[in-house]
Amino acid sequence: MQLIHKAIWIVSTVTVLSVAASITGQSFLVLPELKRIEAIADQKDIERTQLGIELVQRQLVLWVGDIAPWDDMMNYYTNPDPEYIKSNFTNLTLVEKRANLLIFVDNNGQVLWASQVNLDTGKSVSPDPELLELLVARADKLLADSPGEISAKALYAHAKSPLALAVHRVLNSDETGASPGITIVARFIDSMVFEEMATMLNLDFSATTITSDDTGPPSIISSLRRNDHQEIHWVMGDSQGFPMLNVVSRLSPRGFDDHPFSTPLILSTTAVIVFWTIVFYLLRQFLISPIMRVAVNLVAVRESGDYSLRMTDDQREDEIGLLSNECNALLQHVQEQAEALTSLSQTDGLTQMANRRHFDQVFDDAWALLIRSGESFGLMICDIDFFKLYNDTYGHPTGDATLQKVGQAIASCVRRDSDLAARVGGEEFAMLLPVSDLEGCKWVAKRILEAVQALEIPHEYSPSGIVSLSIGVAVTVPPRNSSSQYLYGAADRALYSAKENGRARFEVADLSGT
Repeated sequence: MQLIHKAIWIVSTVTVLSVAASITGQSFLVLPELKRIEAIADQKDIERTQLGIELVQRQLVLWVGDIAPWDDMMNYYTNPDPEYIKSNFTNLTLVEKRANLLIFVDNNGQVLWASQVNLDTGKSVSPDPELLELLVARADKLLADSPGEISAKALYAHAKSPLALAVHRVLNSDETGASPGITIVARFIDSMVFEEMATMLNLDFSATTITSDDTGPPSIISSLRRNDHQEIHWVMGDSQGFPMLNVVSRLSPRGFDDHPFSTPLILSTTAVIVFWTIVFYLLRQFLISPIMRVAVNLVAVRESGDYSLRMTDDQREDEIGLLSNECNALLQHVQEQAEALTSLSQTDGLTQMANRRHFDQVFDDAWALLIRSGESFGLMICDIDFFKLYNDTYGHPTGDATLQKVGQAIASCVRRDSDLAARVGGEEFAMLLPVSDLEGCKWVAKRILEAVQALEIPHEYSPSGIVSLSIGVAVTVPPRNSSSQYLYGAADRALYSAKENGRARFEVADLSGT
């Protein structure tokens, strides 16, 4: 039906309904929509609380993923050495990694070593044998339920305190070899976790451990609504679907009055106001609102830059539907062009690695994140030795091919999704290693040197006769009120030292005095 026909129908309807009784739009339109929007916002707060628990799990996964695939760990499982434990896993280590329990278990289910720490005092606590047995059994089940995986994580309800658990098979540093056992890391979900979540995510909530069997199942988030005290009481479940925590989320005060129209307002409505209200309502419902929805969607696309958004009236069979379909077709075209441009703007055309622009953006974002979390940040700057002489001798086409091979070798050393290898200059490459300590960065730097050496690209002006790299390594916990250039400058100075000390090596920046 065309808009003109709808207009005729609207005018006829208004004429017939001119003597109709007063209606209120708020009770049937405004309040339900406001409550729906409010419910969505409240659910976001609850999801942020769940995200806080997920962040605790991720921190455990990152740590166990760093220590389990390690040559020294493999040696310990074969020949337990107390000095290895003393050197690498002190109480301070567990406190820094925010883990209460660290357990080494062989393939027979025997606990080789276990340590429990009170994160508040930093002092050792005698592990509960029953808890150790429970954790070992659940860790084995987690890996058994995930064939082919080398790590897993879960949340478990427990009578004293729920806990987050991460487990990883013990392997060589390159994640190969027959695993002699598993490494388990766990943290109690207690008041300290809640305080950290409240600070990090700006949440107002309280939680208590569920100790009785009469608690209902975990809450369905989409069905939760706030009460008159602006609170939502809900139950958080563990990975097995058992109730784990009773949570009270305290929400911002309601921003609207949820009462219907007052009696004086209803009584004061006259026949003329009713007439024009009905006219306005019908026009708005069938003409203005669809056009405004298209306009609002286009504004949302323009302001957010998200070209995946689409018009919602594309199924209509009138001019509004035609307009929405054409807008959607245009948005699809713009989205494809924008994605192509984004990919080109973030990729180095020669090596297909991340370019300097993308590197700087990720560097700055990760730096800001780690300032808040207080975790260490590693950076490596790699430079091909004597590359100008290489280009002059072998020609620029050969030089470009060498840059591609070296870039691929460096990129092959990236092991985590959070790491980033990029080409940041002519023959200069860099690698970001967030949440990495100095030993981890040294290990990656050594792998890069070996990977490039294994290419065996001839270079007559290199002392070794092949193309080599010099690497500057810098690791620090980002200081507050600092920029990423602080770490970049340190790595650059370390690179200069590597060049001065003979090339084909890496040097570590000394940040002890800064």
